[in-house]
Amino acid sequence: AGWKNVETRIMDLAPDGSAKPGAIPKALLDSGSLLRLIAPCSTHKPDPCSQVSTFHAVFATDNKQIIFAYRAWDILGGGVGRQSIAIADIDGSNAKQMTYNETDVMDQDECPSANADGSAILFTRSDGEHTYLVVLDVKTGLTTARHDLPEMPPVSEHFPLTPFDTVDLPLNYSRNPGVN
Repeated sequence: AGWKNVETRIMDLAPDGSAKPGAIPKALLDSGSLLRLIAPCSTHKPDPCSQVSTFHAVFATDNKQIIFAYRAWDILGGGVGRQSIAIADIDGSNAKQMTYNETDVMDQDECPSANADGSAILFTRSDGEHTYLVVLDVKTGLTTARHDLPEMPPVSEHFPLTPFDTVDLPLNYSRNPGVN
């Protein structure tokens, strides 16, 4: 029956991790943030972007922002550009795309994790044939692909990644303890 859009939701939890009574899940992003994410491909030909899927959301180290992956879709449901990494305020406002590139439609950036001081984000990038780690400098927006490390298996085989703050720079990839 075709693909369905994915939307990450946020829910207030009780200290024990259960849902608070009466809590209602809310969308990860507000409408202004969604519009900011599709703006670069709003003139895409033949069909402009009209929607966004969000996933792999994690809190930034300051707990004031959320880092997540997203995919922009055209009106017919086709992916436009790279599946990308973005940052938004914890309330879903002020989304900022970090790795979007309209021409790299086969690339998938996912599984982001921030370092301890929030200056860098580690994530995986798959180009359709290879999967490798990439480091994003949050201040400059520059990315560094870590081709010097062994190629990674598909995301389904390595998720979840070790939290970034336990990885020593230069980034040595390791799995979470107990995760095979």
